Amino acid sequence: MSQRSRGGSKVGSSKTDASTATSATEKAAKKEKKQNVAQAAEHFKIGLAKSRKASNRVEFQEACEAFTLAIELRPSNARYYFARANCYRSMQEYRKSYLDYTAAIRLDETVSLYFANRAMVLRRMKRPAEAYEDYTRALMLDPGNGNFSFNRAVTLYELKRYTEAVKDYTKAIKENKHVFRAYYNRGNCFRRMNRLDESIRDLRKAVELEPRNPSSHNNLGLSLFEQMNHEEAIACFTEAISIDGSNPTFYNNRGLALYHHNDLDSALADMNEAVALDSSKNPDPNYYFNRGNTRLAR
Repeated sequence: MSQRSRGGSKVGSSKTDASTATSATEKAAKKEKKQNVAQAAEHFKIGLAKSRKASNRVEFQEACEAFTLAIELRPSNARYYFARANCYRSMQEYRKSYLDYTAAIRLDETVSLYFANRAMVLRRMKRPAEAYEDYTRALMLDPGNGNFSFNRAVTLYELKRYTEAVKDYTKAIKENKHVFRAYYNRGNCFRRMNRLDESIRDLRKAVELEPRNPSSHNNLGLSLFEQMNHEEAIACFTEAISIDGSNPTFYNNRGLALYHHNDLDSALADMNEAVALDSSKNPDPNYYFNRGNTRLAR
């Protein structure tokens, strides 16, 4: 009996020792985890401060390094990946940015901004169809966000889905987001759809909102030109030139309107100016073609 008692005592002691060891290990693990969480939060805080002040690639890289330290200590935090992704986007490192936004989404699919920002990167990567899907997911999570509606409209325009783009631009206007650009872009959509009256109405509104924007006058002129209102189109192109006389497209467009208005001498002068101003490495062949036609018509 005494031997059994001693044997039993030993077994009980072993169990107690194992339990104590396990408890100590768990406590140490919890302590380490708590320390990692605190250290990660500190690195994240430093990264945010650096990213907010960053104005060049080196400074954004320093912020990225802080976020990377935070991620290494706490890889399950979606906000850390999102913050680093924003830095990479500012550095135009779109592939890295895309991967980090994707990591953030995998960890938390409930944040609309994760999808919206990844969509911006996808557009930069020339992947508009995927960008559209991400903007749609963002709007499902935040239906009243006018910024998302506007950016999805821009993506739809790139996809030549003009009818859908018009709906999103209209929504952005109602939500008072990017109002000038929404009117301007919707006007261009309407012209693509050959809905010229609506195009002219929107572009007049854009001119009203930003009268010193030369592109507004130019695009209003294009819609008027397609409506065969050459005289008013000429006035719009002239206004664009008065604001920015260095853009060859404005001279080319006015030259075409003058050509159809039977003022060939003035048309040729504008065509010559367009060619002279087009100093790019890949000159626009349309300028030369239009000038050639004008010379033949004189």
